[in-house]
Amino acid sequence: MRRSGAGKKEQADIDGLNRRSKKVKKQSSSSYNREKKEDLVPLKPLVQEEEGRREEALIAKVQQCKRVFDFSDATVDVRNKEIKRSALYDIVDYLVTQKTRVVTERVIKEIVECSKVNIFRDMNPGQDSELDFMDEDEPILEESWPHLSLVYDMLLKLIEHPEFEPKLAKRYIDQSVIQELLRVLNSTDAREREIIKTILHRIYGRFLGHRAFIRKAIAHTFLAFTFESLVYRGISELLEILSSIINGFALPLKQEHVDFLKRVLIPLHRSYYLHLYLENLTTCIEQYIEKDPELTPDIVNGLLHIWPKINSQKEVSMLSEMEELIEKLGLRDFENEQQRQEIFKKVMKPLFKQMAKCCCSTNFQVAEKALVLWNNEVFIHFFEQNNAELMAIVAVPLHYASKNHWNPQIAKLIQQVMKALMDINPAKYEEVIEQAKESEKQHQKATKGASTGHHHERGGHKGGEHKRGSGGGGGQGSQAQKQSGTGHHSNAQGSAPGQSNVESRRSGNREQRDRNASSSGQRASRSTSHSKKSGS
Repeated sequence: MRRSGAGKKEQADIDGLNRRSKKVKKQSSSSYNREKKEDLVPLKPLVQEEEGRREEALIAKVQQCKRVFDFSDATVDVRNKEIKRSALYDIVDYLVTQKTRVVTERVIKEIVECSKVNIFRDMNPGQDSELDFMDEDEPILEESWPHLSLVYDMLLKLIEHPEFEPKLAKRYIDQSVIQELLRVLNSTDAREREIIKTILHRIYGRFLGHRAFIRKAIAHTFLAFTFESLVYRGISELLEILSSIINGFALPLKQEHVDFLKRVLIPLHRSYYLHLYLENLTTCIEQYIEKDPELTPDIVNGLLHIWPKINSQKEVSMLSEMEELIEKLGLRDFENEQQRQEIFKKVMKPLFKQMAKCCCSTNFQVAEKALVLWNNEVFIHFFEQNNAELMAIVAVPLHYASKNHWNPQIAKLIQQVMKALMDINPAKYEEVIEQAKESEKQHQKATKGASTGHHHERGGHKGGEHKRGSGGGGGQGSQAQKQSGTGHHSNAQGSAPGQSNVESRRSGNREQRDRNASSSGQRASRSTSHSKKSGS
């Protein structure tokens, strides 16, 4: 019985659906050392200490807060937990209210060490699966948040303090700290991800020497998420940080920043979880267009290259993003309108080809979203300016879809769009539709002719065999055999030579049987005639 139960448990672990339906709700994303230690002693509030002893008192309280407690059992260490919470609150309040003679190198060192002990913890590796990724319905909250939130506040207020010197702090807030912050950003608690995002942004702003490393670390995280299926919950927060970073890029853009757009940001659209961070991703890409509109063709072509084929939800999301990017290009200020049109002409044909394909999609949501795009003034303006080149790309697929689409509502929307196209350029529209109708007639005629010709050819082939059988004669039979083999070869192009020889032999055998039957019939006729004469 035990073995049977273990086998069922293993099967549930293997089956993702079973694991999701029987998921045990975790109360914490952290693991702690439950080793018993001495009780904490409450210390005097910092503002009540003499001014000359405040630094020592501050360091003592910070060291006291290095003690980490397990919050899985609310009845354990209640008094010690409260003492630590009060100490952290006092430290944060002191950093906020005291503006001078507070932050020294010793204080920086102790606060950073205390933050490391509390924040950089074991995140229970192996318990989270892709099925739990971004589970918004059942978020997993951090039970130690009453302490953890104050530790984050302490570190944040230290970095924001007027006396904080990055030159002194770079020895303690180094690249390893940044890497650990990025690791903890994968927390299941959205509150923790939010404050880590703020801390990373402050570090980027104050530590000039860490900026390149932070950008590189973010790029590495994005690439691992995109191409290695890394389960990472902080993508949206990192994109918010990146949005502020892009906003500060100097012009002209460095090649490093352009490569980041092409090789890191655009491939993020490949992920199944695009809808969870699409808004922030679109903001980043729009800022690139605002900085350098000449990048628009690279962006649009990059998105079209990885356009989803079977994921309708993702396709609808990317249609919304494409609409916002085209709007950004259309509303951006240019020195002259010609520059805007030159940029758009580089992408208009593949763009409208994809839009027409989406308008004719068999998926109701995709088709509806694509057809609604024609209500966008910027989108329709670009089409009007280039309708001579784009009319055939759009009108012909819509013409066929208006007759064949399975959904009456979509067919009605298609007809409304076709009416709008006709109003833009009636002559060009009629020309394109007439060409489409003529092409359709020729295709039907060719299809019908090919079908009829095949039928007559088969009938003629049988008739020829009958005549050859009735005619007799070895020479005619040999010639008919050659014609039969030649006709078979023309009807079956590309067939193997062996197959043609087999068919020729079969035809010759049939003709030989026909000749034998004819000879037998003639002999029987002569025999009957001879017997009649003898009787008379």
